[in-house]
Amino acid sequence: MIVDRCIIDYHPQCPINSTGRVRVYVYDTRLDGPDQEQAQYAFLVACPIELYYYGTSYASLQDDVCPWVAKYRLEESNIRKDVRYCKIKAYVKLCTSKSPDEIEFRPPSFKIKSKLFNEEDVDCSHVARATKQPQLCRTRSTIETTGRHRPLLLPGLTFQQARSSIKDGFGEGKDLVVTVMSAMGEEQICALKDIGPKN
Repeated sequence: MIVDRCIIDYHPQCPINSTGRVRVYVYDTRLDGPDQEQAQYAFLVACPIELYYYGTSYASLQDDVCPWVAKYRLEESNIRKDVRYCKIKAYVKLCTSKSPDEIEFRPPSFKIKSKLFNEEDVDCSHVARATKQPQLCRTRSTIETTGRHRPLLLPGLTFQQARSSIKDGFGEGKDLVVTVMSAMGEEQICALKDIGPKN
């Protein structure tokens, strides 16, 4: 069985004239550092609410620890410290799909459980999808370099032509500038320039 969402049920237990807001953070412990934060909710301290967080990767009931962690704090409130002001229950939901291949992204949502409050009293945000970072598949360590290998050349210039031009140029006493670039563990002649007679 796999889990794809968690629900945080917030019940206020404070006087009706309590002020301030509660901020709830949802973290995924499978990531490092600040990337762990996945979603954030902010709502008035007296607002009964259900918060819904949908994971973008599955968690298993067989895991020792659920990868999602929720933390909350009270901000700008007239409630004294070390006073109980709410009751919070959190639970997970099982995936209803029989053969889940790919999880569709679903933003965090909420359900207000009182007619005294509306959507303007609640704010939520979530992380964006990571930018694509393609990596080269070939590196120097994966390229077989048995013996000497000749450099690769740009289209239109064969190795024989480049070698002949360099040999003839030096034979005539000319100064030549040969620009060689290294890419993916291989050398490539990218320019051949005659800079005049040799002094």
